[in-house]
Amino acid sequence: MIELDLLVPWEPPERPRPRRPVRRGLAVLVVLAAALALLGGSQHATLLGTTFRIDGSGYQDMRNDGHTLFVLREVDLNRSVIDAYRLSDGRLLWSQRRGHVSMLIDVSHGVLLMHVPEPATQSTDPSVIVALDVRDGHEVWRRSDYAPAIYEATTGAGVLVVDPYLPDNIEDQTQQERRSRKLVGLDIRTGATMWSRVTPAGSIRGYVSRRDDTDGTTYTISELDPDGTLRILDPDTGDIAPTAKLHGVGPVAGYDISGDLMTTFRVGQNGPQGVTVFDLRTGDKLWAEPPSRQTVPMSWCGPVLCSDDGSGTTVVDPRTGRTLWRTAPKFHAWPLDDTHMSTVGDSSATGDWSTGGAVQDLRTGAVLRQLGGWFLVDSAAWPKLVVLGRDGPESGLIGLMDATTGHTTVFGRMAKLYAEPNCVVEGEFFLCRTGAGLVAFRIPT
Repeated sequence: MIELDLLVPWEPPERPRPRRPVRRGLAVLVVLAAALALLGGSQHATLLGTTFRIDGSGYQDMRNDGHTLFVLREVDLNRSVIDAYRLSDGRLLWSQRRGHVSMLIDVSHGVLLMHVPEPATQSTDPSVIVALDVRDGHEVWRRSDYAPAIYEATTGAGVLVVDPYLPDNIEDQTQQERRSRKLVGLDIRTGATMWSRVTPAGSIRGYVSRRDDTDGTTYTISELDPDGTLRILDPDTGDIAPTAKLHGVGPVAGYDISGDLMTTFRVGQNGPQGVTVFDLRTGDKLWAEPPSRQTVPMSWCGPVLCSDDGSGTTVVDPRTGRTLWRTAPKFHAWPLDDTHMSTVGDSSATGDWSTGGAVQDLRTGAVLRQLGGWFLVDSAAWPKLVVLGRDGPESGLIGLMDATTGHTTVFGRMAKLYAEPNCVVEGEFFLCRTGAGLVAFRIPT
């Protein structure tokens, strides 16, 4: 049973139809881009507990630094608008009309980074990185012929790792290969080059992300040689950290690292296949799944491996290759943290929310909490879950659920909610498209 703490009188919502939880980082881009298809209509929602509402259309992207929300809108193919709103009350601090802006990269160390095409050219390909001062939007620096290799600041030191920009129509493939192997570290505050490095010929480059409780997500960069030598690079300095030597790697198309384990893979018809797992401490091969036996791609989902064949998700122990558990038919799993997973059912034929969400133990599959009438949007610090529920045929409720008890505090209501909601959690705020605007609710602590 789910208890509710209501801030206003409320009738029970309809049974939810949750979809998959929204992932962080690039998922925010996908969700907001999808919202463009839903623009239109000028109805104004009746809201409960709204921190602020932004009216308008053309939303493409947004970032926030904990104090200010930066929203990118598209006016037409050649013009964009960047608005800066104070998060505490939604007050517009500054607005800037520019030529086409492809995307916002990150906001960090007092600057907002964006990716734009080269001005005074016919090309629409983004190749210039521009930094704006977060206080008033004036341009601080720009660097041409670069594309982000990692789409946010790598660490608290404030370095953005970029690739030299490669146009799609480049004819000299040898030159393209040489240039694409170079990485450059830019100081986010000044745009100055901090370091540069060319990945040796024959080596494969990879990126390793890890979660840090105080600094958010940090990154390292790695290189794998054909002989199995793995080098770790510090993104702040470009220096090489301790290396590992793997035995019997052989030819591979790519690799991924999670903790002290690494998977290598070849490219199959449906994605990465022929997975082999190595122990980075010893360099030994732990097990392998030949491409001839693997018909479904396998990849890291938190500290375990997952494969999804469309009818369900199989969760695999990465050290042994043993199947730990499999979701119920037509249910799919995504990690919430290192010990919990969320599972949701397929979306209905109408494209509405999927049904039957639950929180399960990551290694056993044991159901810890049925979500009942709620759709999981994101997870805060465990056991807090940000959830969305129906309140009649069109309106919705926003709640904070304790996954251990099921107790849910409703902190927002929206009178107009689309069948497939476009909502994200950004820091301490819940942001959602509703009607022709964007609404923000502060998530209770």
